[in-house]
Amino acid sequence: MKKIVLIFAILLSAHQLLHAQQNIKPTAQQLQAGVKTSLARADYSRLLLKNLNITANQKPEVNKLVQEYMAAKQDLNRLDSATYVTRQAVLFNNLKNNLATVLTKEQMAAFMAAKPKTTDKPSFLMVLYY
Repeated sequence: MKKIVLIFAILLSAHQLLHAQQNIKPTAQQLQAGVKTSLARADYSRLLLKNLNITANQKPEVNKLVQEYMAAKQDLNRLDSATYVTRQAVLFNNLKNNLATVLTKEQMAAFMAAKPKTTDKPSFLMVLYY
């Protein structure tokens, strides 16, 4: 009787382990889900625009505009470099125009002054501006 209970317990735990492994998402899907979640929760106004002194009222709109810009820019990565440069410039000008409706003149001047040089090390600001 003890052997039957022991065999049943082993089979039951093996079944649970097998079933648990089948419900695991592939690593790429997990990473993609994590990136979408982290982007949705990102506070761009704090993350990359520290020197702008964005108010609590401006923060949601700035975050929304930057998030929309970054999403639109992701689609450009599939294009050739000449097309990318042209379309990225248009996207960035749209971002600047939209931010100008939310930020003060001093904040916009600080935003434009924060533009890194093309020779600087890669950072999120580089991704935003280029």
